[in-house]
Amino acid sequence: MPVQRFSSVFLEPGHLGMIGSFFLFANHFQVRRPAVLIILIATLLSFSLAAYILLLFSLAFFLIIHARKAFVSLFVFIVLLFTAGYLFANVINDGNNIINTLIIERLKVENGQIAGWNRFSDDFNYYFAEFVKTNKVFFGIGSLAFLEMEWIAGNAGYKVYIVRHGLFGVFLILMFYSMFVVHRTTKMGVSLLLVYMFAFVQRAYPMWEVQLILFITAVSYFVEKEKQQELLR
Repeated sequence: MPVQRFSSVFLEPGHLGMIGSFFLFANHFQVRRPAVLIILIATLLSFSLAAYILLLFSLAFFLIIHARKAFVSLFVFIVLLFTAGYLFANVINDGNNIINTLIIERLKVENGQIAGWNRFSDDFNYYFAEFVKTNKVFFGIGSLAFLEMEWIAGNAGYKVYIVRHGLFGVFLILMFYSMFVVHRTTKMGVSLLLVYMFAFVQRAYPMWEVQLILFITAVSYFVEKEKQQELLR
């Protein structure tokens, strides 16, 4: 029987996984707290490859910032995680399980590309290749014009955002997010910005309210937490 991917209140499991990864980073991966542990479990139950990669990316930044022997800790963690994941995926039911099907198999390289990278359809990739050669690449064609276009499959990611809003739109979004970090810079704040930039590559929803509110409050939380740590020194 196929396993149902968990999506909670979100339209797609991938949305849950992305936001869950942000929440876990913002809460310093304190999985001893019941609420944080629940978010971690929900993120894992999304069975989203993009979410899993984003989660690892977030955790890597966190370990680099906080672990005393950051690179050793990160290396050991990644080796153990991938070893356990590979063994689990191939041993359970002789590989016929959801972890192997939705995660491990999609990490294989096919024709020079990861099998699970399906953010853009072939016709959209062709359109984008021609689009970047025109002056429209600077300011885009707008959301309404984009919605009127039809593709053989759904598309989501940085290319879609560039087509809609152009390179100037990407620049404005980067400046908008950066201003929250530059005013009161913390290592965690800068790292969260990088995590958001990484997520933008495969799901470009920078003005989605849940992302905005989470980012703004998390950056403020990092500043206050750093102040408290300085007082205790």
